[in-house]
This record gives sequence, structure tokens and C-alpha cells, in this order.
Amino acid sequence: MIVLRCLRPDRVIQSIKKYIEENLGSAFTKVTPTNLAVMMDNSVNKDPVIFVLSPGVDPTSSLKKMCEDKGIIFETMSMGKGQGAKIEGMLSEAAQVGKWVFLANCHLSIFLLPELEKIMDTLFKEDSKKDATNKVHSNFRLILSAENHPDFSISML
Repeated sequence: MIVLRCLRPDRVIQSIKKYIEENLGSAFTKVTPTNLAVMMDNSVNKDPVIFVLSPGVDPTSSLKKMCEDKGIIFETMSMGKGQGAKIEGMLSEAAQVGKWVFLANCHLSIFLLPELEKIMDTLFKEDSKKDATNKVHSNFRLILSAENHPDFSISML
């Protein structure tokens, strides 16, 4: 595998997978599909659900269909430059009325993540005065998706 890494780095993952399967069994390399309905039923309104995606995977249609089946209002937005104000407005409204918000492609807007974190902190912050306008509806869900980004771990340090 070391020689393979030097000559064909694109084949290392396959080689490691084959080695594990031959020595430990396929249980360690077998991919099991995620049961989206169970996962979302176990989620809570103040904890975002984060999908770390493999290339080519998009949960949007599955989420949309599940929301249609349950009668939940579902809004989606692709992250990008200049979306901070739109995201803040969308999240504030959704939190009050109980919509689900899906922010896709967070890996494309790493620079927006600190702003998103501030919006979420403000939105989820417990109001000591028990002001009804600051309540997060029990049906509200925030769902984020991102592909693995090589600079992500560096930017978060």
C-alpha cells in the first residue's frame, strides 16, 4: 500500500478497503443506508442535522418527499455569497412557524459558517424574559449538508 500510495494515490482507498475486507471481514466496509425518517424523528428543534455527503449524493429530494408525506413546510437554499441576510430571515420565520429549512452546500461557503453560527446562537438562545417572540417552534428543523472540504478543518482551528 505504501508503494501504491507513491505510484497511484487514487487507488489507495480501494486497496485499504480490500485489505480490511480480507483480514477483518466485510462488516467493517459495508455501507448501510441511512434511514432518513428515523433520523429526523429522533432530531430536536434546537439541534441542527448535518449531512456530510459523499460526492454525487444529494438528500434534497428525499427530504422534500418526506416533508410532503408528513405535511411539513420545507424550504431549501443553496449556500453562497450574499446569502447571510436571506438565511437569517428564512430561519427566523421557520423557527416561529415550524418549517424545516435545508441549507445545502455548506462546503462552498465556509466563510459564511461563522455568520450562520451567530444566527443560530441568536435564534436558539434561551430568553430569560420568556418572550414569546423568541420561542423556537417544536416542529422546526435546521438541516445542513456539506461535502468533505480539505480546508474545513484548517478554517475551524
